[in-house]
Amino acid sequence: MKRLLPVFAGFLSIIIQTILIREFLITFRGNELILGIFFMFYFLGWIIGGLLEKRIFVKLKNIRKRLVNSLFILVFTFLFSYIILTIFIPLTNTVTGKVFSLSVILISGLFAVTPITFLTCILFIQLVIDSKGLGNEIGRIYFLDGLGGFIAGIVFTFFLVRFNNVMLLVLMLGLIIILSFKYILKITFSRIQWMLTGLLIILIIWI
Repeated sequence: MKRLLPVFAGFLSIIIQTILIREFLITFRGNELILGIFFMFYFLGWIIGGLLEKRIFVKLKNIRKRLVNSLFILVFTFLFSYIILTIFIPLTNTVTGKVFSLSVILISGLFAVTPITFLTCILFIQLVIDSKGLGNEIGRIYFLDGLGGFIAGIVFTFFLVRFNNVMLLVLMLGLIIILSFKYILKITFSRIQWMLTGLLIILIIWI
């Protein structure tokens, strides 16, 4: 069962990233320049996550609870990024047909894209650290994470692309995967984690 965790994490990450790139391109009327800017900040998150790996994770204890915390943060950060791209950024462009300034696009990439890929990198590193005790290799975690992403691509392309309420979609998937992590890793939730779970349920009902 534990081998499913990287699959679940990869699935959720790719769903979130696919929605994010779609909204980024739609918001800024995407072309090659917009796509290049997106991937610039996309990989910046991975770079920062990789640089901080030795400074942070060597000292961490109870990595399994932190795995669940990372999932909570990833889901709520996606909501923040989605709101930036779909609500706040359009408000900065009050003239119909006017092109967004480069500074607005860059700031949006920094605050809406980089945090998501940073957290994805952190989540992957935590999965690798947790798996070492079982003798699993990094390559196996990478394969399982990639498998989850591959499945997510198929599911999104043929099924979820018709789902209009993407915020509700991510909240529901996030809640299911977080509870799956709790069950598989046999984690006892803290009070804060139960509060975050309750908040997710409230948002799902409200949205």
